[in-house]
Amino acid sequence: MSVNKHIFIWLTLLALLVSNLLHGQITNTPLTLYQQFNGNFGYTVIGNTHNSFDNKQSPPPPCQMLTSSSATLNLNPNQTIEGAYLIWSGIGDGVGTSVTFNGNLIIPDYTNFASVANSITPYFSAVRDITSYVQNFGNGIYQISNFDLNSIINQYCATGIYYSGWNIVVVYSENFLPNVQLNIYDGLQSPILNAITINNLNVTNTTNANMACLSWNGSPNIFINESITINGNLLSNARKIR
Repeated sequence: MSVNKHIFIWLTLLALLVSNLLHGQITNTPLTLYQQFNGNFGYTVIGNTHNSFDNKQSPPPPCQMLTSSSATLNLNPNQTIEGAYLIWSGIGDGVGTSVTFNGNLIIPDYTNFASVANSITPYFSAVRDITSYVQNFGNGIYQISNFDLNSIINQYCATGIYYSGWNIVVVYSENFLPNVQLNIYDGLQSPILNAITINNLNVTNTTNANMACLSWNGSPNIFINESITINGNLLSNARKIR
């Protein structure tokens, strides 16, 4: 039986637009395989941005971010939740960064980092496996609160390169879906100086194959190498929110 490749990539694509940052040495958390599912699986992604404004405007908008937001999960009745993974990301080193998730304190399983050498403006992403909670809660509104990075935002205001946001990747099974291999990759990288490459990817059947890439830069109107190519062919950007 042929196997389609469904790939979801967790990336933070930092739009480092200031020339002195572009020439810095960027330190990234390498992209690695985080989870893999084989069978009749699909996925969906929900989440929200905490950027109140497009942060690349003239004149500059107020330099501040939201501390809470929500999103709604709405799976079909015949879709069974098999995995759910929360990622939240933003400015700072992420040390000690926890959030409140539907009223529950969430501490990350681990944290990824990206920074520019000799810069005081690092970025982070935090990951938590929340499968059991989402299986029990099911469809409905998911809210992140107490995600407040405004205490460190001043050092990012001059460049306008500040962001925070979160997503939940939900993997589900469904009897009528095609047989696939669904890979979730995790890492924190910038595409400014180097392309981000996925190796050892063998697609035997392109029917129903799809790929998603999660990226932030604080503006819905700026694209800095935030694209995906397959064998040199550029794919379209379907959706982007700050």
